[in-house]
Amino acid sequence: MTISSFLDVVSENVGAKLKDMPIREASIRTTPGWTCRMLGELKEAGLYLERAFQLRQEHFGREYRETLTCMGRLGWVAWDQGRFEKGKQRWSKELEICHCVFGDHL
Repeated sequence: MTISSFLDVVSENVGAKLKDMPIREASIRTTPGWTCRMLGELKEAGLYLERAFQLRQEHFGREYRETLTCMGRLGWVAWDQGRFEKGKQRWSKELEICHCVFGDHL
């Protein structure tokens, strides 16, 4: 089994099997999302990470550490896709929230 075929199976099954466990779904979607980014599968990476970000934001808010991590990773995906302004917007927002939450302890 290749990594791509494994990720296809994960994508098809994770939403249905974890529909009542959004935090687990978010965690599970983050790993293949970042893996896809590292493999250059940027569209798929964006889909995984965007869903993970939405779930974390909905259940924990934007100030949650893992939500912020997802936001930063989405910035990297946008940057890799050549959407530089979108990437910078994500990173700027992430930094703004981190500064508000953590102050000078970044």
